[in-house]
Amino acid sequence: EDHSEEVNYVYSGGQGIQADRDVQEVSDTDRIGLSIWNRREGFAYATDMTTAAGVLSRGNAYMEQYRPIRTFSASLLDSDQARYGIDWQFGDRITAQYGGQEYDAMVDAVIITVDETGQETLDTRAEVEF
Repeated sequence: EDHSEEVNYVYSGGQGIQADRDVQEVSDTDRIGLSIWNRREGFAYATDMTTAAGVLSRGNAYMEQYRPIRTFSASLLDSDQARYGIDWQFGDRITAQYGGQEYDAMVDAVIITVDETGQETLDTRAEVEF
């Protein structure tokens, strides 16, 4: 999980100036509660919104945009049950299982190396962000 760009508390500013500005606050208490240092604030500009609900919606969208990014990546094996070039290849969508969970990923890298004896080595990678 990458939390480097995370925002979990948003001030969403609508129309008006200073004390008359419509400011709505949005937060994700579960994400904030992961650490005593985890409150990460951001500001969403919503001056084009005419209602408090619109300003609040913009704040929620901003917080969703800056949620933590989870990445699953794996090096794939060529096996008797799943042969490279027959059952799967570069660009294919696959389902990988790890730690009791399933991930739908794309095979996004394939390197085939042949040594001086003609022995092939296959190095592959699949990755998905969610």
